[in-house]
Amino acid sequence: MLNDEDLPDKLKELSNALNTPKFERSERCGHWQLPIQKRYPQKKKSERDDIDKIWIPASKFESYVRRWERVRITAGSTGGKSPTAKNLALAIINARQGQGEIRLYDPQHGSKKDYWDMPKKGTSHEDNVQGMKELCELLDERTKSPQGNHHFVLYIFDEIDSTIAQERESNGYYYFKDKVTYSLKQASHQNIGCIYIGQACDASTIPGMSWSDWNNAVQLHIGANAGIWLDKAKTISGEDKTRLLEQYRKIQEYCDQKNEELGLDIFTDATAYRFALAVPLNGLPKFIQLPDFDHYDYYDVMSTNTQKLLFSNNLNESKKEDKNEIQPIEINCPHCGCNEFKRHSAVKDSTLYRYVCKNPECKKTFIAENFS
Repeated sequence: MLNDEDLPDKLKELSNALNTPKFERSERCGHWQLPIQKRYPQKKKSERDDIDKIWIPASKFESYVRRWERVRITAGSTGGKSPTAKNLALAIINARQGQGEIRLYDPQHGSKKDYWDMPKKGTSHEDNVQGMKELCELLDERTKSPQGNHHFVLYIFDEIDSTIAQERESNGYYYFKDKVTYSLKQASHQNIGCIYIGQACDASTIPGMSWSDWNNAVQLHIGANAGIWLDKAKTISGEDKTRLLEQYRKIQEYCDQKNEELGLDIFTDATAYRFALAVPLNGLPKFIQLPDFDHYDYYDVMSTNTQKLLFSNNLNESKKEDKNEIQPIEINCPHCGCNEFKRHSAVKDSTLYRYVCKNPECKKTFIAENFS
């Protein structure tokens, strides 16, 4: 009776089945069963052209960030904060034709999460605190002695959350708030930039700071932090928030899809698809695709600015050479003999330095004469 007339067709329509379901008696258990082959709707894949309409592609990264000077970057652990900050800092300097100086403070120096392939001014939480003090002192100095040609200095402070957690007790509750807010409000007036890097995107990550305090910085919230910031944002309307959260969902889906297709791990692969929410000083937030890790090379970007400094000591005045000709110092990798290398990190002996070989089949580090 259950299979009489058009009942199976009605069951097919009701269940959206691929087959025409019919009731069958199980010989083993004596009960009735209804085998149904389901029709699951396929997910519509986000096309690149559609995604490019709602985010700024990586090809336009530098043109979009080139004028940034005061920046806050957040992401969860292993979310790509440091590599993104390095790309950002070098994009800013590159837009200035390499003219400027970067002062990096990295309390995670030497750890497995040390992605900085560039010189460092400080390598501890204490150095981070001292660097923030130095930044404010430089601001005071330039304010009291105004000149029209101060060179650009970009400060980078990594692991701010951890520094505050470790150093807050000895420096007072409002110490960090006072230093950060002062630098965000005054730095650009004296040709000074600053990048603060941390994990949490809450306004109160630095004790005492409010949402309005962070309005003096461009904010870059990576991956999941973009959704968290939007959910808690107090500076955008409900309609805009709903639209941006829908864009966030589409972009996250697209990046997950592309990484799965290509077998890329977002935590370890430099070329994985990543994105962030950029909150500008004025206007509504925008999503931006992040370039590959190490998209910029520190020494390539800074070569225009530092060429004279690096090689001036190598001129041999006893030889009859053109005074404008520069003779580079020859350093060869002891492992493979390649003469192409990058600076890696300082060693105890200031006359020496650790370099990394640029031969893709070698990439080993070695210590040689410090030519800086």
